[in-house]
Amino acid sequence: MTYIAKVTHGYSGADLTEICQRACKLAIRQSIEAEIRRERERANNQTLAMDVSFRFVFISICNVIIELPYC
Repeated sequence: MTYIAKVTHGYSGADLTEICQRACKLAIRQSIEAEIRRERERANNQTLAMDVSFRFVFISICNVIIELPYC
């Protein structure tokens, strides 16, 4: 959380909301894609571990930073 606080210093509540929403959407998207892959691999008797991590928040921060006019 300290890292997030540092890289988002001065951001508005709307900016932070956007970051969180994007992080959630990325996590959901990856989860769905991972489930599809797992189902396909189960058909081939393989296993796949789902990887959901902090990287969604980091990717969202980067996306918002790129889009904000004052950055």
